[in-house]
Amino acid sequence: MRNLMFLILLLTIFFLGTVNTEAANRYVRAGTSGSANGTDWTNAYTSLPASLVRGDTYYIASGSYGSYTFDDAVSGTTLITIKKATIADHGTATGWLDSFATGQAVWTGWTLNSSYLTIDGQTGGGPSAWDTGHGIAVRNLSDHLLFGNNTTNVTVTHVELDGTNNTPADRDALYFVNGSTNLTFRYVYMHDIGCDFAQFRSNHTGFTWEYSKATRNNQASACHGDVFEFDGGTALNWVIRYNWFDECQGTYVIGTHESGTLNNAQIYGNVFSGGFVTNGLVSALSGGGIISNLKFYNNTIVNLGGYNGGFLYLERGTNNVIYNNLYYATSSQKVNMGGTHDYNWFRNSGSQSEAHIQNGSGDPFMNLAGDDYRLIATTNAGITLSAPYHMDMRGNVRGADSLWDRGANEFGGGMIDPTPPAPPTGLRIQ
Repeated sequence: MRNLMFLILLLTIFFLGTVNTEAANRYVRAGTSGSANGTDWTNAYTSLPASLVRGDTYYIASGSYGSYTFDDAVSGTTLITIKKATIADHGTATGWLDSFATGQAVWTGWTLNSSYLTIDGQTGGGPSAWDTGHGIAVRNLSDHLLFGNNTTNVTVTHVELDGTNNTPADRDALYFVNGSTNLTFRYVYMHDIGCDFAQFRSNHTGFTWEYSKATRNNQASACHGDVFEFDGGTALNWVIRYNWFDECQGTYVIGTHESGTLNNAQIYGNVFSGGFVTNGLVSALSGGGIISNLKFYNNTIVNLGGYNGGFLYLERGTNNVIYNNLYYATSSQKVNMGGTHDYNWFRNSGSQSEAHIQNGSGDPFMNLAGDDYRLIATTNAGITLSAPYHMDMRGNVRGADSLWDRGANEFGGGMIDPTPPAPPTGLRIQ
């Protein structure tokens, strides 16, 4: 009996210790006048504390919060989670007012010197709200809106990245140096940037950009300007899908700059509209950039101007495959698809030689002037592809009507703003 009671006591002490170290919800609200210990909305922190506790969730009320550096040491794979408070999800009810959810939580800059971090604005973005309703914003570009250094397993979702204006300047929205692994950006609205939308240096494996909109950046003598520029290492297993790139300009939309190698990238289900690029939509520059094992499937390219505009300019690399894309009124002074290409749709976009080419006639879109790039009718059948390429950005299953359409949007109705399917796993270089 005495041994049994001792065992129960030990188990009780262990259980209580476990409870005491469980993850906690903490609260942040600009302008609060409580004790600022983060325990509830009455006593919320006035800003994110300099040191964050791994495993905890920090709910952020609407308001202005300056700039912030995430630099907490990792502890295994334990996350730090930052959430914009909403009426439906704000943790404790103590001290809560629904007005705390009205508007955005706004920072002037972030530095990511840490890993295993999730930042979730909770609302806004995606095909039903590309540029509205984001719970979190980073604004007022003076250098980089988001600077990353040796980051691993970072997710940023439902966030607006606002450069405030697109005056030419050597200022980028995202700048990742010294490598990264498993970066995910989802439901992001990135706009009005003075230079590149994103620059990457060193080695970057597992970058995903999805259900997001990028629009209005600049190209000038102070900065060449690009959307995704990679240089100085190897970029491996990138997934860029279900996005809208609108009125972007630069050397290219996605490219390797001089010495970068992009390997095993999957770019599918995107719309590229307007803008001007000097070296193609996806490009490996003449200085030594390499693109190999690229899959460029079911994208829509509309009115994209520039030298080699809209086409894939792949001077070096192997095993690049380009299927089921739709090119409408996209200028091309030099046609160079590169790699293996077929089953593409063209109108006023240069000449091509493909066994299953479709030379379209007329405007194929629901409302070109209104940026509605859904199809008004089926195209000729594209080539059938396996998962994860079997859906469009609105959740329509491709080929459900027995015909796989070309372009980003499958003809017909479907679910709006779906929960994103998981990024593909088990990728292999073949």
